[in-house]
Amino acid sequence: SLPTGSDIDVDSAAGKPLIRLVNEALHMKPFLAMAFVPDENFFMSSFIEYDLPAGRNGAEVNLDGMGLQQVGRFRDASHLLWDVSAGYWSESADDSMIRRWAPVVEFHFDKGFSDGSQVRGNSYRLFDISQDRSVANVLAGVTFDLNEGRYFSFGYGTGVGGSNSSDGEFRATLNWPFDFK
Repeated sequence: SLPTGSDIDVDSAAGKPLIRLVNEALHMKPFLAMAFVPDENFFMSSFIEYDLPAGRNGAEVNLDGMGLQQVGRFRDASHLLWDVSAGYWSESADDSMIRRWAPVVEFHFDKGFSDGSQVRGNSYRLFDISQDRSVANVLAGVTFDLNEGRYFSFGYGTGVGGSNSSDGEFRATLNWPFDFK
């Protein structure tokens, strides 16, 4: 995985830069996935992944009020992720723009490990706060098959356990493939 996210900047209330974490580490993410489709209606999939940082991120701190200075590099924590989802396709009316629809339920688990490093000085300590955390959440929703490879899905997800339970969120996605003929 390439570092595509933005750097993290922390500024004072007056807008003066205090900290910058430079997002530049590659991550190796080996995974094992499976799909189970015993008939034309029921489907289930699962994967387990280990996210292993393969590099370090830069850390800059404004120590003297004169601007950011490189103070070191730190390694993100590694993570174990597990996901399982299941659904059941139901046919719609023949004249409907929705070919079929499926209620879907998903379970997600993320466990961080204490293998990240830190950068510390006399007045600061920078480290990955996701180490030693576990998060479990569940999502329930529905997916509509709109024909020609087009799908519309929506659902609600919420935390159900772990050391850092999350707030709920509503999601909607539309998959509309391009025709490159």
